[in-house]
Amino acid sequence: MKRIEWERLEYARGHVLCVGAALCAVPYSFHLLSFLHAKEAVLYFALAMASTMALLRGRMRWQGIWAFGPVWLFLLWVLVFHLLAGGATVRTYAAESLARGALLLLAGALAFDLLRDACWRYRFTNAFLISAVLVSLLFLLQRAGLASPLFPDRPSLAPGMYSVFGNADLLGGYAAMALPLFVYRFLRGQRLSVIAAAGVLLMAAAVALSECRSAWIAASVGLGAAAFPRPISMRRAGLLVLLLAGVITGLVALQPARFMERVKGAATLESTGVRARLWMWDGTLRMIAAHPAAGVGLGNYLYWSPLYMGEALHDEDGTNPYWTDRHVQHAHSDPLELAAEAGVLGVLCACWMLARLSRRRGPEWLVLLVLLIFSLANFPFHSAPHALAGVLFAGMLLARDAPVRAESRKAAIMIPGATIALAAFMAWAGIWPSFLLRSADIEFLDGRAVSAFVYPSNGPPLAFRLGPA
Repeated sequence: MKRIEWERLEYARGHVLCVGAALCAVPYSFHLLSFLHAKEAVLYFALAMASTMALLRGRMRWQGIWAFGPVWLFLLWVLVFHLLAGGATVRTYAAESLARGALLLLAGALAFDLLRDACWRYRFTNAFLISAVLVSLLFLLQRAGLASPLFPDRPSLAPGMYSVFGNADLLGGYAAMALPLFVYRFLRGQRLSVIAAAGVLLMAAAVALSECRSAWIAASVGLGAAAFPRPISMRRAGLLVLLLAGVITGLVALQPARFMERVKGAATLESTGVRARLWMWDGTLRMIAAHPAAGVGLGNYLYWSPLYMGEALHDEDGTNPYWTDRHVQHAHSDPLELAAEAGVLGVLCACWMLARLSRRRGPEWLVLLVLLIFSLANFPFHSAPHALAGVLFAGMLLARDAPVRAESRKAAIMIPGATIALAAFMAWAGIWPSFLLRSADIEFLDGRAVSAFVYPSNGPPLAFRLGPA
């Protein structure tokens, strides 16, 4: 194949990945069990398209794999111990989580060759910022009551708060990740600084109105980090402070009691959200203490949570911070959930990866810093757009000064081939069952059918249609 054709395929692959990164945060569907499944479907399609172009090009480097070596080692551990050796009680959960994590890393591998180039790093950063602008605008329209056809009131979702993520906290975290990048560009007078200023105000409004306190904290840290290292324009810095103060003051003035309640609840540990997290973290720590070495198995937190959350609720010392009769799907702290599911080796691999990243410098750290802080009290790594942004910005840091290695035909077959196979598997094992189960729920709620649910010991609940209601 001629070199010019290679370059065209490379160019097309890069733009497919950029468009996928920009759009995967936006879609949602009431016909799936979770809004996050719609985002995963868009991501899988984009990865399959980019992989097809990589196969046609016939040349790739292995560096995108080796760059994330510690995380691949962790996934290998999951494959061998949790799946093949039966360390996970529900292997189907572990297999699905393993495939999802591998796909995210393969996205980084497909983009890695491009991320060496400053021009492509700029394009991928813009793709992320565009996605943050789109989801924030939709959220603000929803909060203002101007998007009722897109966001109808749902009994199971908080009115005016669920956003395209189905969760205002995830929306707040996503906007918080973009906020310091807009600030960085504005303070340094980079191109389109007026647009950067508008982005700062939009992200600040979305973070504030999400009412997510962990997003507030993460965004504040990101804002401080965006001012370093110098030089920055002090005139721009003063203007930015005035604009941010004006936006936040105006938003607080609209609902002063609500904002004060959120702040007071966090300070006194008395709000429902804080007490719920204290309860979940208590149960998760019990899970870690019971399975310190290998963990309960990747994806198996959901299976074990009733036992350890129940122990936390019925503790004899009577200090229960929260009461509920439901299990929880996530620990609302990704580091704790990782320790519970993967044990010591999972934590060591994560620390190893962070140590490798800590030796690199660049504005990409602003996004990663906010993401890591936000993950302490939420579950962004279970959201495809958040996790993809983390992989791509980590890839930018790792690829910036990486030496150029020889291209390989084997890499151009194995990496795209594995991506297409895993994307097809996740569409079959994740997206399609989500659609079927949600369809069964809709029919049951509409009275068109009576549904029965069977709970097998080694898999998710299965729904069966019994007949007309």
